[in-house]
Amino acid sequence: MTFKEILEKYGITASELSRRCGVSTSTLSTFVNGRSKCQNMQISTFLRICKGLDIPFETFVEDLFDGEEENPGKKALLSGDEESLVSDFRGFNAQAKSCLMRVSSAMKLDPTNMQRNHEAQVEKIEPDDVEANPDDAGEAD
Repeated sequence: MTFKEILEKYGITASELSRRCGVSTSTLSTFVNGRSKCQNMQISTFLRICKGLDIPFETFVEDLFDGEEENPGKKALLSGDEESLVSDFRGFNAQAKSCLMRVSSAMKLDPTNMQRNHEAQVEKIEPDDVEANPDDAGEAD
């Protein structure tokens, strides 16, 4: 299904969905008009849309890939860890969800917590920079 067909299925306009989920109408219109593919949507936007439509994540994924033989989008959208986090998050009460969102927001403020920065730091470590543990000397693997 296209994003436009999903909106029609749930009887909602892009402007109403924008009001419900806080995603800008211009962002939603890029998906409605096909200028952007839903597979390229940021996960936070994806989850907010699910909330605005009042449907589970899995339902939205199934709707997007309805009729496709293998549903390639499900793997492309979330890794196993991400699926686990989303599943856990759904089981939390409102207070726990709010707390987790505050922690997430705080972590985003510190760029050392972001994946791309961490990967760049790991790449900078040269083998000579790693100190050998003297207790490991002479031990075979």
